[in-house]
This record gives sequence, C-alpha cells and structure tokens, in this order.
Amino acid sequence: MSRRRCCCGGSAPPAYPCQPCPSGEGHEWIVQIRTSDIIGDSAGAGVANDIDYYEPCLAGECGRRAFRRRGASNTDFSYCPDELCDSIVDTPGAFDAGDHTIRWSFCSNVNPTDAPGSPYLPDILNDQEGSVTIEWVRPNLAWDFTNCTYLGPSSGGDDCATIIKVIFTYSDTFTFPQWDDLGSGCFSTTRTITMPTQTWTCYYARRVAAGQYFAEGAYYLLRCEYPAPYDTVGGSAPFYKCSIADGVVCSSQHNVSISPPTTWKPPVNISLVRLS
Repeated sequence: MSRRRCCCGGSAPPAYPCQPCPSGEGHEWIVQIRTSDIIGDSAGAGVANDIDYYEPCLAGECGRRAFRRRGASNTDFSYCPDELCDSIVDTPGAFDAGDHTIRWSFCSNVNPTDAPGSPYLPDILNDQEGSVTIEWVRPNLAWDFTNCTYLGPSSGGDDCATIIKVIFTYSDTFTFPQWDDLGSGCFSTTRTITMPTQTWTCYYARRVAAGQYFAEGAYYLLRCEYPAPYDTVGGSAPFYKCSIADGVVCSSQHNVSISPPTTWKPPVNISLVRLS
C-alpha cells in the first residue's frame, strides 16, 4: 500500500525567531524622536468658543480642521460691533514640539518613565522634553494583527518583534477680548480658552534579524489611538457644534505603516540603532 506525499508549490513564510543578547560588554542601543509641528484639530471651521460665550461667526462645515485661535482685531473704542463678527480674527494655533532620546546598554525591557533607580531605566541617556514621550521599548514580543495589539513576553516564537510605544501630545491656552457696548462706549472683557490636551498613542514595531536582540532599523506604525477634535462652530446652522469621535487605526501587516485621519499625523517611521 503506497501513500501519496503532498507537495506544495509555495514556500513557507520566513521565520523571525527571537535572538539572544549579544555576548560581551559595551553594547549600546539608541532611539531618538524629534518633532516640531504637532498641532491640534478643531471639528469645524476652527473658530473656538467657550462655555459662557458662544459666537456663531465664521461658521463652516464640520470636519477635521487645523485648530485655530480666536482673537479680536478691533481696537477702536468708538466702534463696537453688535455681533463681534467684524472684529473676530482667526489665527493658527501654536505648534507643540518635543524630542526624546534614550540610550541603554542592557538586554531587557526599557522603561524611560519608570521611577529613578529602576533597573529598566536607560542607563546611559534619558533625555525627555516637550510633547514627545517614549513610553517603553520591549523586545521578544509578537504583533497580533487580528486584534491590533502586541502579545506578551516571550510570545515572539518565529515572528519575534520589538515594540516601541510613543505618545505625542498637543495643548493650547489663549486669551482674547470679548467686546461689548455697555451704552457708554465699547469695552472688552478678557476671556480664556483652554483646549483639552490631545493625545496620539502610537505603537511601532519591527521584526528581528539574525544577531539582533532589539530589532534594528526603521520601525513601522502599526497602531495609533488618535484624539477627538475640539468642539467648534460648524454645520448648516450657526449654533450647531461639530463633534467628531476619537478612534484607532491599525495596520494589516509588518513593514506597512498606517495613518490616523487627524490633521497632524505622527511619524510613519522611527528608528532603533545599535551603536556598538
């Protein structure tokens, strides 16, 4: 009795097994992220309003727009516009910036936000500034594309990857004058608007190659949790607010970055480099 052997024409996918820590001493790795143009979204035409005072000037259609600040250009006290629309100006919001550089010389999880003295803190350099934060670097993981998340320690198997979690933030506070005609002239009241902090939580990944404990080279953005815009005036009626929800976007495979639908977008790639 003979048995038939099945022969498949295709080849098996390449394996990416986790790698041991390099032997010897003096090994160093670095991750550096810099950005100078983080900006928040508004949900409409970009004219900010506050809770106490609602001015339907420059109302437009709803949709993600660059967040813009409202101010008043009128300084002539002999003229006080009834609805303020003639005196309102729409100016771009401030950009946020930041950079984060970490360097370390050990084979384990790297947690820059741990308490001082932690064995998992970068032992060579931990320079964190502004609106960019590297939350952690974790080797020997795998990425689950079905559920859009990473799998736990030692789960890499033949698809071993290093994951880097990065947080980008934007916030803005500004003042503007509200002009009112009190019958004896035009007077202004200073108002302040504080935009809620907007946060992008990003997960970058790269599979290891031979001899790499931490995957080296360009990392791809596989998951991004993006913020809801700041409510602004918009829609088909002057007093309608625009509201757009936050959300999550996910990549479907390694080496392919995704992009959130926000006006500002996180970098599609960051790099981990072995220095020695």
